Amino acid sequence: MKRFFWSWLLGLAVVSSYAQDTLKFKNGDVVTGRYLGQSETIIFFDSEIFGVIKVPQGMLVIDPAELRNKNVPQVTEEPAPPPQAPAPQRRPQVADKPAAQPQEPEPVIENRLQYFWRTAEQTLSRVVNDRVPGWFPQLPEKWDGSLKFGFNYNDARRLNTRTYGEFNLERDDNNHNFNLKTYFAYAEQNRVTNEQDYGGSFRYRYKFGQGNFVESLTTVDIDNINEPDRRITESLGYGVSLLRSDRLKLDVVLGGALEEIQVSDMDSELNFRVSLNENFNWRFNKHLNFKQSLRVLENVEDFGEYYIRFDSGLNTLIIGALNLGITYRLDYDSALSRANRQKTRLVTSLGINF
Repeated sequence: MKRFFWSWLLGLAVVSSYAQDTLKFKNGDVVTGRYLGQSETIIFFDSEIFGVIKVPQGMLVIDPAELRNKNVPQVTEEPAPPPQAPAPQRRPQVADKPAAQPQEPEPVIENRLQYFWRTAEQTLSRVVNDRVPGWFPQLPEKWDGSLKFGFNYNDARRLNTRTYGEFNLERDDNNHNFNLKTYFAYAEQNRVTNEQDYGGSFRYRYKFGQGNFVESLTTVDIDNINEPDRRITESLGYGVSLLRSDRLKLDVVLGGALEEIQVSDMDSELNFRVSLNENFNWRFNKHLNFKQSLRVLENVEDFGEYYIRFDSGLNTLIIGALNLGITYRLDYDSALSRANRQKTRLVTSLGINF
């Protein structure tokens, strides 16, 4: 029994000696622990709960001199924290290689063909329903247009297949008529270009009276293979509408023209010509239409020199805005050499009216 009593008394003394340091704060808090030391303004205290803490002296109620009387050395630096067990060494981790990203397959030919046929089907569907495809230009009000692509065949001397394209715009109101036309023709034979020509025309008419009008017509023709290399004409004339009905139209224009011709490396020639233009349009029904035009330029100084352009064509609506056309064209210039004097063209084309 005595032995138990002395053991209990020794433990109480140890606990009492450890817990005898107490910090009392001005807000009423009390922290017990062991006083470690102090600097001029900071008290270092080993709290039972918070561990080593730094307490400004101004926060305490007790006089720091009471703690300073203890046999504890004064410190001027913050005491080192108690040693900690070294952290276990970890093996360096090697970054995982990024997973290979699946590569997108390149578009195959079938996908491209499907896109092409889908676009063609959508365009044809709009044309069949008499609607302009979305990629067509939107024309202003009172303007009409057409676009044609096809093949043309020349005379029997050089029979081969060619590519042909044509674009037309026209506006017709009470007193004014505007017409713009462009074309191109290209052909190869055994990888040798044997035709490459293009051109266009612009016509303006001012109507007055009953079937009378004045007309200005400008034409440009460029031929990179045959002669002449360039032909530009500007004509002005007085016209009369001989026929004017829903089915038949016939106009005749008589006037004068200035013509510039460039042949090979020779200097261009500027000539005055007497011009005669004729335009005929016969609409058989709402699906079938026939057009024919004739232009004659006569040299007033030598009536043996003349130029003739003759066009005739038949157009029929297939369905909706899609039409089929067959056109024949003859160019004849008596002033050129026999080999280049005559040029013919037969065109078969598909077109869209818009």
